[in-house]
Amino acid sequence: AAHEAMVRAGRTRPSDEETERGAYVLERGYTRAQIEAVVESAPSDRSLVVAFDVLTRLAARGVASANAVAQVRSKLESRAPDAQINALVGSSATIHVGHGQAQGGAAAGTNAAVGAAASGTKGAATATGAVSGALGVGGVIKP
Repeated sequence: AAHEAMVRAGRTRPSDEETERGAYVLERGYTRAQIEAVVESAPSDRSLVVAFDVLTRLAARGVASANAVAQVRSKLESRAPDAQINALVGSSATIHVGHGQAQGGAAAGTNAAVGAAASGTKGAATATGAVSGALGVGGVIKP
């Protein structure tokens, strides 16, 4: 399915590694359409392995698939190096407002602040301390 999605998006000969990583992306709940969108965002000579790895790791951290795809696509479209795409995982801290959970964060202080902000129930988040940073699109806290 991942191979077919990549071919449909214009990647005529996806590597075995790209196909394997694309399969992991599908297993994490992404759609074929999302895989196609990522492929279409990447230059034809660029490997998709890192992009797919990052999508898989973002899903494991609880980042919404639409948000993760948008972030990775943005990096691919701007021709960012693989290190910058990988940095999406290390720098993302997400709040699941509807679920009262927090996850991620690059620093312990961020984790504590995010945990305090998401301690409410059913989306009624409260914070007892200061939270630094700004809430970005899709619930990602950016320093």
